[in-house]
Amino acid sequence: MKINSTAQLVHDLKSGKFKKVFITTHHKPDGDAMGSTLGLMHIMKELGIEAHVVTPTDYSDSLAWLPGNETVTNFEESPEQVKKLVKYL
Repeated sequence: MKINSTAQLVHDLKSGKFKKVFITTHHKPDGDAMGSTLGLMHIMKELGIEAHVVTPTDYSDSLAWLPGNETVTNFEESPEQVKKLVKYL
């Protein structure tokens, strides 16, 4: 789906148009990537949207304290789980 503006995206998210989202990061995510991705996941959940975070690779154990970290799926470690998740969405 193509979204032409941030305003339209926010409107669609708040209106309940999306029920499930898949959020991902860049390769070898750093603290900024994980913090913003997990923060976005929490916002989606507050809006009543089922949100899943998947990283393409591992990331530093020093980020394990981030709220929601325990729900992150690493594609390199669990490709079949991610494929099922994407199919489910």
